[in-house]
Amino acid sequence: MRSIYLDYNATTPLAPVTQEAMLPYLADRFADPLGEHTAGRVVAEAIEDARAKLAMAIGAAPDEIVWTSSGTEASNLALRGLVEPVLRAGETPHLIVSAVDHAAVQGPARFLSRLGADLTVVEVDKCGHVSPDAITEALRPSTRLVSVVHANEEIGVVQPIAEIATICRSEGVLFHTDAAQSLAKLPLDVRELDIDLMSLSAHKAYGPKGVGALYVRRGVPVEPQLWGASHESGQRAGMPNVAGLVGFGAIAGVAQQCLGDSTQRLRTLTNRLEQRLIAGAEDSRLYGPSIEHRLAGTLCVALPRVAATDLLAAVPELCAASCASGDPSVGVSLSPTLRAIGAEPAEAAGAMRLSLGWYTEESEIETAADALLAAWERLRS
Repeated sequence: MRSIYLDYNATTPLAPVTQEAMLPYLADRFADPLGEHTAGRVVAEAIEDARAKLAMAIGAAPDEIVWTSSGTEASNLALRGLVEPVLRAGETPHLIVSAVDHAAVQGPARFLSRLGADLTVVEVDKCGHVSPDAITEALRPSTRLVSVVHANEEIGVVQPIAEIATICRSEGVLFHTDAAQSLAKLPLDVRELDIDLMSLSAHKAYGPKGVGALYVRRGVPVEPQLWGASHESGQRAGMPNVAGLVGFGAIAGVAQQCLGDSTQRLRTLTNRLEQRLIAGAEDSRLYGPSIEHRLAGTLCVALPRVAATDLLAAVPELCAASCASGDPSVGVSLSPTLRAIGAEPAEAAGAMRLSLGWYTEESEIETAADALLAAWERLRS
């Protein structure tokens, strides 16, 4: 059995269009984009062209895009850049995040809490949905920012971002969403969503690692987190990863243009894998919403009476992610997302995330299902 990659929600391979766009900037187009010479201007123009392409892909203006080194940095810039100035002014800002947000949001939120901000973590239902009513109830006069992930990387739940954004706008509260999982998988238009800030990551969407972006609506005051030279109009100092930015720009438009076809194909393949595993392992448990309401290509499933770590170790050719660790008969540690949706540890011990992507083949689905079920039979006996 050759290696089968079903971990696209962790990271994706570079698309050919990405590689082709990047190559010149890994060779002779290496100059400082701030340089006052022809070579520098060539690089600066490439950065701005990439910015324009990403902006067009998400319905933003180019000057609303701030390049970062990752989606994590983008989310840190959004949260810390808005809340820390308020703390320094001697106020106690209130911050709201969801229980299924990525660590890239929950981490800085808890850090800000340690600095003195008030933090509310809004709970979710058994499928991982954030209720807009829960956001309304959590708002206070001191609420500075609400941040809710667009799509969860583990169970694929997609949140009602536009509805939550409308609530925040009506109360004069800024709204941020982490959309690292969304590019190439979901429609993204910042005007339609009516959001103030949005984090993006290139490597989740067939772009390079080490590149991200933060959409910042015009007029939203975000304090820089990196100080130095005047890169990114002073919003983010440091020599940019030019090849990476060019690659991100190249893939962004392509990814959104082929969204319809790729989404339908991924849903079909995911449904096939889901049905094979459920039929082959009685009492299997699915986590997250139904397939038509979750992120395309995402499947979180637990095969009963085995640990996910043991199951995946028994199929080393399969690249996938466990969502729990430990022995079901002794003690199980669940991922934050599974804890948030109230999963029972004994049932969820076998939970694993299988995430498909552009290059997943139909034959790989059948092979992966056969291998997992065969390993499950061996381990449970």
